[in-house]
Amino acid sequence: MNDSLKDLFFASYISRGELVYRNDRIELINYFNKEKAYFLYNYIESNGLEKYIRINSKNSKMTIVVDQNCKDQETLIMLFLGTLTLKSPKVLDFISLHTALVLINLFGQRKVEGISVNTHLHAEKQKILSHVLSKRLNTLVVPTKNHLLLPYIRELVIENLPKCEIVNALELANYMTKSEINELNKNHSAWEVSHETPLDEFNDPGFPYHYFELLQ
Repeated sequence: MNDSLKDLFFASYISRGELVYRNDRIELINYFNKEKAYFLYNYIESNGLEKYIRINSKNSKMTIVVDQNCKDQETLIMLFLGTLTLKSPKVLDFISLHTALVLINLFGQRKVEGISVNTHLHAEKQKILSHVLSKRLNTLVVPTKNHLLLPYIRELVIENLPKCEIVNALELANYMTKSEINELNKNHSAWEVSHETPLDEFNDPGFPYHYFELLQ
């Protein structure tokens, strides 16, 4: 299983995915909001995942099909049987930064209190998962009843946008309001004027403000 498929698989599992264990394959079934369809289709196409994913556009149903003989079989079976504890070293194998970003971008919803992601994991696993996600994203993730909450949206975007490929970056930036985007662009312009040097002339690639320009 390649990394992009693994990220999508485990993000879907965390967010209320239903595992179906068949003789020759494992299927993961989940549903997505129609407003996320553009991101999902772009993610599938840009990563060449078409042969692993079935989409029913009528009911926004996604089925991920994985060969039972894939190298991650042990982890998949442990997940299916519900025996994988988040204290296991393997938890870090399937929750990478990009897993966290796909989880937020495909299954997250912006609410007054922050970005909310539904999950079917029980309370104890939610606590440990929130800790792992907080470390991956370098921002606070709070476990609440049946969902994970990311209250600091601006911090989430600033910390992680430079680490994203364009598909994830554009969707992540969409969580910010127009006024928040304008504020970031204003601060960026002021920085360049005061230093008389564009950010991209430094060794540090800087914050990719051009993604925000695409949204305006």
